[in-house]
Amino acid sequence: MDARHKAGHDEVKYRPPYTTDGTAMTYDDVRDIALAWPEVEDGTSYGTPALKVRKKMLVRLKEDGDSLVMPGVPADQARDRRTVSAPPLARTGVKDGGEGVRRADIVALAGLRLANPPSDSPMTRDQFLAAALKNPVNAAILRALTNLMLPDAWLVSGCLVQSVWNAITGRDAGYGISDYDIFYFDPDTSWEAEDAVIRALQARLAGFGVMIETRNQGRVHLWYPDKHGLPYPPLKCSTEGIDRFLTANTMVGIRQSGAGHEIYAPNGFDDIADMIVRPNPGPNFSRANYAAKAAKWKRLWPEVRVIEPDVAVQPGCPPCESRDP
Repeated sequence: MDARHKAGHDEVKYRPPYTTDGTAMTYDDVRDIALAWPEVEDGTSYGTPALKVRKKMLVRLKEDGDSLVMPGVPADQARDRRTVSAPPLARTGVKDGGEGVRRADIVALAGLRLANPPSDSPMTRDQFLAAALKNPVNAAILRALTNLMLPDAWLVSGCLVQSVWNAITGRDAGYGISDYDIFYFDPDTSWEAEDAVIRALQARLAGFGVMIETRNQGRVHLWYPDKHGLPYPPLKCSTEGIDRFLTANTMVGIRQSGAGHEIYAPNGFDDIADMIVRPNPGPNFSRANYAAKAAKWKRLWPEVRVIEPDVAVQPGCPPCESRDP
């Protein structure tokens, strides 16, 4: 049983269904029915054809080409059809024989999803936090930052967003996450001081076997231009570093605050919840780097939608300022 089943995504396989004229039903037949309903549109999910409602999956073809997967359809409501052969994927020619289900059965089963369409309410702060902290590495890092009392320290970027993506899609919490980024801001810009912090965090978190990237935002301007060939004006705080991320959807950070958590998310959570990758033009923006990052994420999470950079957008650098989380 894979992670999507554990998350409650029940899979229903059908015997070769038949239309009222006796011919076997294909995915095209199911598609034709569903596209006649309001707000249903074509899409893809896990690299296979899918039908979606308000960008949320209604039904998709599984990778094997022989299964229709419908998230949120309990097995008992699916008339306990757990293992029956599926409609052939081929658009021409169908297999004969076997017991079929009526067209009305397909409509009824698909209707279970439409009868309770996904909410169009935006992701809340608490929902984002809960999803991000389902990844135990994120929770451990936040505790370590509190214990070390690093100045202006945040867990930031992809490890948070991708943890939420994994929660949304039912994947393992750490799936696809290449590293965990930690920002702090210390006026001591010596390499020795930063190296001591890096080593301290690595020692505390070594048991997780993950890559930890720790950077003092007070000294990024000293090495970034030489490494990347792009300008990088000095920062005044860690959140200003978040504002300069390559992608707008990863402009987010979490830190512990008292008994709770503080979240910095200047763009909110809509793009995160909708799995949209969006460019963040600025003085250090690189189209090549953006394209490479977006392509990598698309391979790992086929559900993401990539927004191409607008050639008319002029670079800008948002100032460092205090914002409410």
